[in-house]
Amino acid sequence: IRDILEVKFLIDKYPLYIFINHWNSKQSPDSYRIRSAEALIERILTLPEGSEYIVLGDFNSNYNQYNINYILGTIYRDRRMVRKCNIKQNMVQHYNLWVEKPIYQRWSYNFYGKKEGIDAIIIPYSLFNGEGIDYINNSFSVFKRGYLFHKRGYILRWEYKNGRHKGVGYSDHLAVFAKFSTKAYKEESCTIRLGYIKELFKKNIRLPLKLKNIEVVSQFKNKVYIKD
Repeated sequence: IRDILEVKFLIDKYPLYIFINHWNSKQSPDSYRIRSAEALIERILTLPEGSEYIVLGDFNSNYNQYNINYILGTIYRDRRMVRKCNIKQNMVQHYNLWVEKPIYQRWSYNFYGKKEGIDAIIIPYSLFNGEGIDYINNSFSVFKRGYLFHKRGYILRWEYKNGRHKGVGYSDHLAVFAKFSTKAYKEESCTIRLGYIKELFKKNIRLPLKLKNIEVVSQFKNKVYIKD
């Protein structure tokens, strides 16, 4: 089982813990990553009440994979994701910043066409409470510069030949990032808006959005096709 790196910073005299994760790859069974999740939560529960911390890294588990994320407290038993509007003030519930993005944008890793959000930033209630260090609303994003991609569109990962790096390519993951501040968190309305399909394609869409006047065209496994 891979270790988790813990770092403690002082930001304008406010303590901030960072937990940096690179969990076992998917070549290992889920039980390995479950053990990492349990170890992480066990450590978080020993922090002083109200501590501010950020959990981030490559979890090698998609952001909505139930068993692991249930342990991390980012997903409910009924498989709904925890949202900013309903996160509770306790040490076993967290908000995964991927939830801010439309579902089709929730990826930083592309494994032979299967896009996944296995790199994540996860934060507790204390980064929303207007005290100390807070999250800057909707600042989470994926670093997607053109040079990180091959001309054919796939991620330009590093290349080796005879055991040596060829000086070509970068990581096979895209970096994710977010912004934080000592200024108070700016709340947003928790009311679920009504809207139309075309709004889903806006660059700065605010979720969740309840679609109206739609018709289900067809259904295939876990996919549903709709139209106005």
